[in-house]
Amino acid sequence: MPKTTMVKPAVDWGLITQALQIPAERWILGDNLCDCVFQRIGEWANPYIGRTLRIRLCCIWAELAKMFPQFVQDIPAYYDENRDEWITEPQPWNSEDMDMPIYLWHRQEAQRTGKDIAVVRAELRGRERERPKRVKLGTGWQSQPTPRQLKAAKEARLRASGWII
Repeated sequence: MPKTTMVKPAVDWGLITQALQIPAERWILGDNLCDCVFQRIGEWANPYIGRTLRIRLCCIWAELAKMFPQFVQDIPAYYDENRDEWITEPQPWNSEDMDMPIYLWHRQEAQRTGKDIAVVRAELRGRERERPKRVKLGTGWQSQPTPRQLKAAKEARLRASGWII
């Protein structure tokens, strides 16, 4: 029987296929690549199968919300679970750990001014040094709920979940 030798092809189609499918930029939370108010990126990766799945969940949710508006509540207020109350104004940045992330700054300004996120992003381009800075240690989350507010909030959550009738 004659000896057979494998000849490598001149072009490695596997590498070319990978290069065409691997994205040039990585989606991450806060990448500002979409105008969704709540950016959410789902990522599942497994080295043993050599695959990664990324889904821009925020954009899909926006499309689903258009299709099924009866199942969506877009509320122009923040629900403070610790106080069982609605806060209707964007709160000032008060992190002791870091400056406000740029993507969050754009969205806060859009909410505050009523402008589209894309418009705010364009207006604030190059002005990143103006974003809210971290606060001095010990001056952050000062506003604590009262014991009465905490009790009312806990009872409201239990009532909503069916534990209290």
